[in-house]
Amino acid sequence: MRPPRGCQKSLSSEEVVKKICFASGCDVGSQPISGDAAIPDQEYLDQLIRDKSDLRSVHAAPFRHLSRLIDREIARVVAAMSAQVHVDDDVAEEERGEKVCLTEMILVPVDRYPRYNFVGRILGPRGMTAKQLEEDTGCKIMVRGRGSSRMSGSRRERSNDTEPLHVLIQCEDYEKRAQQKMRNAVEAINQLLHPPPEGKDELKRKQLIELSIINGTYRPTSATKSAMRNTESTRPSSPAHFPAAVENSSYTEQARLLSQFAEAAKQGKKKYVISSYS
Repeated sequence: MRPPRGCQKSLSSEEVVKKICFASGCDVGSQPISGDAAIPDQEYLDQLIRDKSDLRSVHAAPFRHLSRLIDREIARVVAAMSAQVHVDDDVAEEERGEKVCLTEMILVPVDRYPRYNFVGRILGPRGMTAKQLEEDTGCKIMVRGRGSSRMSGSRRERSNDTEPLHVLIQCEDYEKRAQQKMRNAVEAINQLLHPPPEGKDELKRKQLIELSIINGTYRPTSATKSAMRNTESTRPSSPAHFPAAVENSSYTEQARLLSQFAEAAKQGKKKYVISSYS
Protein backbone atom coordinates (compact mmCIF):
# COMPACT_ATOMS: atom_id res chain seq x y z
CA MET A 1 0.00 0.00 0.00
CA ARG A 2 1.34 3.42 -0.92
CA PRO A 3 1.91 5.83 2.00
CA PRO A 4 -0.30 8.91 2.20
CA ARG A 5 0.70 11.74 -0.05
CA GLY A 6 1.23 14.04 2.94
CA CYS A 7 3.77 11.63 4.43
CA GLN A 8 5.70 11.58 1.17
CA LYS A 9 5.95 15.39 1.19
CA SER A 10 7.01 15.40 4.85
CA LEU A 11 9.73 12.82 4.22
CA SER A 12 10.95 14.74 1.18
CA SER A 13 11.14 17.91 3.26
CA GLU A 14 13.28 16.24 5.91
CA GLU A 15 15.65 14.91 3.27
CA VAL A 16 16.04 18.35 1.74
CA VAL A 17 16.74 19.88 5.16
CA LYS A 18 19.37 17.26 5.98
CA LYS A 19 21.02 17.68 2.59
CA ILE A 20 21.26 21.45 2.85
CA CYS A 21 22.35 21.45 6.49
CA PHE A 22 25.04 18.85 5.82
CA ALA A 23 26.41 20.76 2.84
CA SER A 24 26.35 24.22 4.42
CA GLY A 25 27.28 23.29 7.97
CA CYS A 26 24.16 25.01 9.32
CA ASP A 27 21.36 23.87 11.54
CA VAL A 28 18.00 25.55 11.99
CA GLY A 29 18.26 28.06 14.84
CA SER A 30 22.00 27.57 15.38
CA GLN A 31 25.36 28.84 14.21
CA PRO A 32 27.51 27.05 11.59
CA ILE A 33 28.82 23.80 12.99
CA SER A 34 30.99 22.55 10.14
CA GLY A 35 34.73 22.99 10.34
CA ASP A 36 34.66 24.35 6.79
CA ALA A 37 32.43 27.22 7.90
CA ALA A 38 35.21 28.55 10.09
CA ILE A 39 37.56 28.71 7.09
CA PRO A 40 35.53 30.32 4.29
CA ASP A 41 36.71 29.87 0.72
CA GLN A 42 35.29 30.14 -2.78
CA GLU A 43 34.29 26.47 -2.92
CA TYR A 44 32.28 26.76 0.29
CA LEU A 45 30.59 29.93 -1.00
CA ASP A 46 29.68 28.19 -4.27
CA GLN A 47 28.12 25.33 -2.31
CA LEU A 48 26.02 27.77 -0.28
CA ILE A 49 24.77 29.39 -3.47
CA ARG A 50 23.84 25.97 -4.90
CA ASP A 51 22.01 25.15 -1.66
CA LYS A 52 20.10 28.40 -1.95
CA SER A 53 19.12 27.46 -5.50
CA ASP A 54 18.02 23.96 -4.40
CA LEU A 55 15.89 25.51 -1.70
CA ARG A 56 14.05 27.62 -4.25
CA SER A 57 13.13 24.47 -6.22
CA VAL A 58 10.93 23.12 -3.39
CA HIS A 59 7.95 24.57 -1.57
CA ALA A 60 9.52 27.45 0.42
CA ALA A 61 7.01 27.74 3.30
CA PRO A 62 8.48 24.99 5.54
CA PHE A 63 12.02 26.36 5.00
CA ARG A 64 11.72 30.06 5.80
CA HIS A 65 14.15 29.75 8.76
CA LEU A 66 16.61 27.69 6.74
CA SER A 67 16.51 30.19 3.89
CA ARG A 68 17.29 33.02 6.30
CA LEU A 69 20.18 31.05 7.83
CA ILE A 70 21.71 30.35 4.42
CA ASP A 71 21.43 34.04 3.51
CA ARG A 72 23.13 34.96 6.76
CA GLU A 73 25.90 32.42 6.18
CA ILE A 74 26.49 33.67 2.63
CA ALA A 75 26.81 37.23 3.97
CA ARG A 76 29.24 36.06 6.66
CA VAL A 77 31.43 34.17 4.21
CA VAL A 78 31.55 37.07 1.75
CA ALA A 79 32.52 39.47 4.55
CA ALA A 80 35.19 37.10 5.89
CA MET A 81 36.70 36.55 2.45
CA SER A 82 36.76 40.30 1.80
CA ALA A 83 38.46 40.95 5.15
CA GLN A 84 41.06 38.27 4.44
CA VAL A 85 41.86 39.84 1.08
CA HIS A 86 42.20 43.23 2.78
CA VAL A 87 44.63 41.85 5.39
CA ASP A 88 46.70 40.09 2.73
CA ASP A 89 46.84 43.30 0.69
CA ASP A 90 48.03 45.27 3.73
CA VAL A 91 50.82 42.78 4.45
CA ALA A 92 51.83 42.70 0.80
CA GLU A 93 51.81 46.49 0.69
CA GLU A 94 54.04 46.71 3.78
CA GLU A 95 56.52 44.19 2.34
CA ARG A 96 56.55 45.63 -1.16
CA GLY A 97 59.94 46.61 -2.55
CA GLU A 98 63.31 46.42 -0.85
CA LYS A 99 64.17 47.14 2.75
CA VAL A 100 65.27 50.67 3.58
CA CYS A 101 67.43 52.11 6.34
CA LEU A 102 65.98 55.22 7.96
CA THR A 103 67.95 57.54 10.22
CA GLU A 104 66.67 60.30 12.48
CA MET A 105 68.64 62.68 14.69
CA ILE A 106 67.00 64.36 17.69
CA LEU A 107 68.89 67.13 19.46
CA VAL A 108 69.06 66.92 23.24
CA PRO A 109 67.84 70.20 24.83
CA VAL A 110 70.97 70.83 26.91
CA ASP A 111 70.53 74.59 26.46
CA ARG A 112 67.18 74.51 28.27
CA TYR A 113 68.30 71.97 30.88
CA PRO A 114 72.08 72.45 31.22
CA ARG A 115 72.41 70.41 34.43
CA TYR A 116 70.10 67.55 33.59
CA ASN A 117 71.65 64.12 32.94
CA PHE A 118 69.91 63.21 29.69
CA VAL A 119 72.54 60.60 28.80
CA GLY A 120 71.87 58.65 31.98
CA ARG A 121 68.10 58.99 31.56
CA ILE A 122 68.14 57.59 28.02
CA LEU A 123 70.74 54.86 28.54
CA GLY A 124 69.86 53.77 32.07
CA PRO A 125 71.99 51.49 34.29
CA ARG A 126 74.31 49.43 32.10
CA GLY A 127 72.34 50.67 29.08
CA MET A 128 69.22 48.74 30.10
CA THR A 129 66.77 51.60 29.45
CA ALA A 130 68.05 52.08 25.90
CA LYS A 131 68.02 48.33 25.27
CA GLN A 132 64.41 48.11 26.42
CA LEU A 133 63.52 51.03 24.17
CA GLU A 134 65.17 49.27 21.22
CA GLU A 135 63.16 46.13 21.96
CA ASP A 136 59.88 48.06 22.19
CA THR A 137 60.34 50.13 19.03
CA GLY A 138 62.41 47.88 16.77
CA CYS A 139 64.92 50.70 16.21
CA LYS A 140 68.55 51.13 17.15
CA ILE A 141 69.02 53.92 19.72
CA MET A 142 72.38 55.67 20.17
CA VAL A 143 73.47 58.79 22.05
CA ARG A 144 76.08 60.82 20.19
CA GLY A 145 77.76 64.20 20.41
CA ARG A 146 79.47 66.23 23.13
CA GLY A 147 79.18 64.58 26.52
CA SER A 148 77.77 61.32 25.21
CA SER A 149 80.81 59.21 26.13
CA ARG A 150 82.22 58.69 29.60
CA MET A 151 85.46 57.20 28.27
CA SER A 152 87.70 60.17 28.97
CA GLY A 153 90.31 60.77 26.29
CA SER A 154 88.99 58.08 23.99
CA ARG A 155 88.97 58.44 20.23
CA ARG A 156 85.19 58.22 20.17
CA GLU A 157 84.81 61.10 22.65
CA ARG A 158 87.20 63.33 20.70
CA SER A 159 85.36 62.65 17.44
CA ASN A 160 82.05 63.59 19.08
CA ASP A 161 83.28 66.93 20.40
CA THR A 162 82.37 68.67 17.16
CA GLU A 163 78.71 67.59 17.27
CA PRO A 164 75.96 68.75 19.62
CA LEU A 165 74.54 66.14 21.97
CA HIS A 166 71.86 64.18 20.13
CA VAL A 167 70.03 60.86 19.92
CA LEU A 168 70.57 58.89 16.73
CA ILE A 169 67.77 56.52 15.72
CA GLN A 170 68.19 53.93 12.97
CA CYS A 171 65.68 51.45 11.59
CA GLU A 172 66.02 48.91 8.78
CA ASP A 173 62.82 47.33 7.45
CA TYR A 174 60.33 47.57 4.61
CA GLU A 175 59.51 51.22 4.04
CA LYS A 176 56.06 51.43 5.65
CA ARG A 177 57.07 49.35 8.64
CA ALA A 178 60.28 51.32 9.06
CA GLN A 179 58.37 54.60 8.98
CA GLN A 180 55.95 53.44 11.67
CA LYS A 181 58.75 52.11 13.87
CA MET A 182 60.63 55.37 13.43
CA ARG A 183 57.58 57.41 14.44
CA ASN A 184 57.18 55.33 17.60
CA ALA A 185 60.85 55.70 18.51
CA VAL A 186 60.88 59.46 17.90
CA GLU A 187 57.79 59.91 20.06
CA ALA A 188 59.31 57.85 22.88
CA ILE A 189 62.62 59.75 22.78
CA ASN A 190 60.83 63.10 22.77
CA GLN A 191 59.02 62.07 25.95
CA LEU A 192 62.32 61.21 27.61
CA LEU A 193 63.71 64.63 26.63
CA HIS A 194 61.02 66.43 28.66
CA PRO A 195 62.08 65.96 32.30
CA PRO A 196 59.23 65.78 34.82
CA PRO A 197 59.14 68.09 37.85
CA GLU A 198 61.62 67.47 40.63
CA GLY A 199 60.54 64.60 42.83
CA LYS A 200 58.09 63.17 40.29
CA ASP A 201 60.52 61.36 37.99
CA GLU A 202 59.48 57.74 38.48
CA LEU A 203 61.83 56.49 35.78
CA LYS A 204 64.86 58.10 37.44
CA ARG A 205 63.89 56.71 40.84
CA LYS A 206 63.64 53.17 39.51
CA GLN A 207 66.91 53.54 37.60
CA LEU A 208 68.64 54.53 40.87
CA ILE A 209 67.17 51.50 42.62
CA GLU A 210 68.39 49.19 39.86
CA LEU A 211 71.83 50.80 39.85
CA SER A 212 72.16 50.21 43.59
CA ILE A 213 71.11 46.60 43.07
CA ILE A 214 73.77 46.11 40.40
CA ASN A 215 76.42 47.73 42.64
CA GLY A 216 75.40 45.57 45.59
CA THR A 217 74.44 48.54 47.77
CA TYR A 218 70.68 48.11 47.62
CA ARG A 219 68.90 48.23 50.98
CA PRO A 220 65.16 47.70 50.54
CA THR A 221 62.76 49.94 52.42
CA SER A 222 59.00 49.84 52.64
CA ALA A 223 58.81 52.56 49.96
CA THR A 224 61.10 50.78 47.50
CA LYS A 225 59.35 47.44 48.06
CA SER A 226 56.04 49.11 47.28
CA ALA A 227 57.52 50.67 44.13
CA MET A 228 58.86 47.33 42.93
CA ARG A 229 55.47 45.68 43.52
CA ASN A 230 53.80 48.39 41.46
CA THR A 231 55.82 47.35 38.41
CA GLU A 232 53.87 44.11 38.04
CA SER A 233 51.10 45.73 36.00
CA THR A 234 50.86 45.01 32.28
CA ARG A 235 53.27 46.86 30.03
CA PRO A 236 51.60 49.28 27.57
CA SER A 237 51.53 48.02 24.01
CA SER A 238 52.42 51.38 22.47
CA PRO A 239 55.96 52.78 22.72
CA ALA A 240 54.30 56.19 22.97
CA HIS A 241 53.94 55.46 26.71
CA PHE A 242 57.62 54.59 27.01
CA PRO A 243 58.36 55.97 30.50
CA ALA A 244 55.57 53.77 31.85
CA ALA A 245 56.70 50.92 29.63
CA VAL A 246 60.22 51.09 31.03
CA GLU A 247 58.91 51.06 34.58
CA ASN A 248 56.96 47.86 33.88
CA SER A 249 59.48 46.22 31.55
CA SER A 250 61.35 42.94 31.71
CA TYR A 251 64.56 44.53 32.97
CA THR A 252 62.72 45.52 36.16
CA GLU A 253 62.01 41.83 36.64
CA GLN A 254 65.76 41.25 36.40
CA ALA A 255 66.25 43.97 39.01
CA ARG A 256 63.86 42.14 41.32
CA LEU A 257 65.94 38.98 40.97
CA LEU A 258 69.11 40.95 41.53
CA SER A 259 67.68 42.30 44.78
CA GLN A 260 67.28 38.73 46.00
CA PHE A 261 70.90 38.01 45.16
CA ALA A 262 71.98 41.17 46.98
CA GLU A 263 70.05 40.16 50.08
CA ALA A 264 71.64 36.72 50.09
CA ALA A 265 75.10 38.21 49.59
CA LYS A 266 74.50 40.65 52.45
CA GLN A 267 73.76 37.73 54.75
CA GLY A 268 77.03 36.09 53.70
CA LYS A 269 75.43 32.96 52.32
CA LYS A 270 76.85 33.18 48.82
CA LYS A 271 78.87 35.45 46.62
CA TYR A 272 77.14 36.29 43.37
CA VAL A 273 78.59 37.74 40.21
CA ILE A 274 76.04 40.04 38.55
CA SER A 275 76.60 40.60 34.85
CA SER A 276 74.99 43.21 32.63
CA TYR A 277 73.20 42.64 29.34
CA SER A 278 75.43 41.74 26.45
